[in-house]
Formats: sequence, C-alpha cells, structure tokens
Amino acid sequence: MHWRDRAYIFYKLLELSVAMCELPHVPPIVTAKAVSKRFDERLAVDALDLVVDAGQCFGVLGPNGAGKTTTLRMVYGVVGPDSGHINVFGLNVAEHGRTVRSRLGVTLQENVVIESLSAIENLRIFGRFHLMREPALSQRIDELVSYLELDSHAHVPAIALSGGFKRRLAIAMSLLNDPELLILDEPTTGLDPAVRLVLWNKVRALKAQGKTVLLTTHYMEEAERLCDRVLIMSEGKRVCEGAPKDLIVERLGREVVELDCSAKEEHSLSSLIEGRTTLRAGPRLFIFGEHNEQLAVDLRAALPEKQERSFVMRPANLEDLFLAHRMRRISWPHARAVSLRNLAMYKRTWKTNILPNFFEPLFYLWSIGIGLGAYVSEMAGMSYVNFIVPGLVCASAM
Repeated sequence: MHWRDRAYIFYKLLELSVAMCELPHVPPIVTAKAVSKRFDERLAVDALDLVVDAGQCFGVLGPNGAGKTTTLRMVYGVVGPDSGHINVFGLNVAEHGRTVRSRLGVTLQENVVIESLSAIENLRIFGRFHLMREPALSQRIDELVSYLELDSHAHVPAIALSGGFKRRLAIAMSLLNDPELLILDEPTTGLDPAVRLVLWNKVRALKAQGKTVLLTTHYMEEAERLCDRVLIMSEGKRVCEGAPKDLIVERLGREVVELDCSAKEEHSLSSLIEGRTTLRAGPRLFIFGEHNEQLAVDLRAALPEKQERSFVMRPANLEDLFLAHRMRRISWPHARAVSLRNLAMYKRTWKTNILPNFFEPLFYLWSIGIGLGAYVSEMAGMSYVNFIVPGLVCASAM
C-alpha cells in the first residue's frame, strides 16, 4: 500500500475518532437511586438502583412478589417512593408527575378498555384524555390501527374481542401520544404463541424507531429476545443486572447438560461435575459449563445403564439463570411476603369485588319479588318470593 493511501486512512480514522468524542452525551431516560417502598409490614422495594438508557429495551424480571410492578408504578408516578428518588426524562417524578406522564405510555397487566365501545371509540376517548385534537387524533388512530393490525376488528365492541386483539388495543392506547418511553407490564401473559410473536415484532419495530421500552415479563424467552439489558429482582432487591447473554455466561456458562439423575447418582458423579454450577428440579439434574461434549461422554460412561434415561445437551438460556437463582431463594419468608401482598390487595378491593355479589340479588329480590310479588299470590304452588329466589341467586353468581 502506498504511503499516501496509508496517510489518508490514518487521517480518516483520526477524523472519525474526533467526531465520536464530540458526540453529545445522552442522559438516561430513567434513573432511580436507593428507592424503597413499603406496604404496611411488607417491604416491596428495598433500596433499588435503576438506570435505563435512551433507545434501550430494559427488562425487569423476578418471581411473583419481587417488586416488579411496584417499581414500574413508581416510575410512572402512580405510587410514590418512601425513600430515594426517581427521575424520568431528567425530571423528578414526585414533582413533575403530570409532565412525565404526558411523555410516556403505559400498558398495564390487565387490559383497561371500555368494553361496550369499539376499538376505534376507545382510542378516540383515550386520545382526548391526552388533549389530542382533530385531525391529528384521527390520523394517529388510523396509523395505530394499521400498525397493530386491528383493521378487521376496528369497529367491534371490545367485549367481543379475543385476548390477543384486546392486548393489541391496550398497546395501541399506550402509543396514542407517541411516547418517548413505553412501559409494558407483562404484555403477552395469557396470549398464544402466534399473537405473542406479532407483539414481539411490534416492540422490536418501536425500538428501531428510537423508542425506549421498559417491560416486565414472566417469559424468559421474551426477555432474552427483546431486552438489551435485564434486571433480576427478588424480595424487592436487585440480584443481578446486565445483558442477557453476558449474565448467562458469567453466572452459569454457555452450555448445559440436563439428564434424569437421582440424588444418589449425582453424589457418585461429584468428581466429574466438581467446580460446575448445578441445579436440581425434581429428578432432573442440570449441569452448566463450557465445552460439555466430553462431559456428556463421561457422564454416560459413569452412570449405570437406565432404560429411557433422558439426556439433553443445549445452550444455556435466561430461564436457566432465573431458575438457578429461584431454586436457591424459595423460602418461607418469600412465601409469607407474597401472601401478605395478596391479603393487602384483598383488603383494598373486597368492597368492590365481593359486596356487589350480595347486594345484586337482594336488590332484585326486593324490587321484583316484593314489588311484583304484591300482585302475584303464588307460583307453582309456592309464594312468588320463594319461586324466584333460586333463579336470582344463580343469575347473580354467574
């Protein structure tokens, strides 16, 4: 290569390095410092630190009762932390909650739609909550209906939509204001694999548009495919954080051998698996590490012949990492914490969830049984009230 060509390449590389140094620093979208939240006796989130960079898909993972949803609710300002602080878009959520919420979109665990209205009508009403005006509102609705493939069900009442289409509608509602940050709380729970794959593709497309996505999920495959970084929580605390593949390699290894193996047989294999991370789930033994081909050969030779012994060698995944931590952490304190959370939720909702089931049949009994019963002496050989009571109870229960 001529010296002039080398000098030109060197000059271009120097120019590129200077340009990279001059790139403006993009602050994180979400920053949480030492955030804690307590509900009565239960500490839901314990001194949690969280940083979500712009354009990133960030996953918050953990078992039930780990504090995932509480963390998300503090990020979008529905629940305030007891200590610590949370900044979103560089603004303190406690002080600028309305401004922060105007720039983000939220899809909750449960679909929040008006079931008597169609998908289009739901979107129109929700757009007015964001103070969107015509013709921009109608144009945005058309874009989202097309983007989330709701065209065929756009005018169908929400109560008649399938679970997958309701979920698409809920996500469309969270995208109406073109948010900079999209928060998804278990977005694909209960959906069939085909619908889940469609929604995964939509999340990838949003990330490609420069949107920041913060999600929780119980599907480890979903987190591994979508997330640039994940945070695993347990009992309100941070367990580990990083890129999914990096966490798997650092904490487990690239590969796993899984086989049916009793505890007694596992003890006899101690010399072969020494220094490797192992996990037992019932009769199934998981052995993690690198270059497991020779290990698999040695295990087959060391174990006694057993008819139909299941033996699998595969790449390790995020679900293995989650289970490896989860199996070590299942304990009475955690079970108690989950029970206390469910009890607290029951205390908050029992009036609206239970009392109506008692009041409804009593109201009908009074209005129909006593009111109309004054004009009907008997029916089928019994008083009118006794005649209608079983039917009213059954109808209310259904």
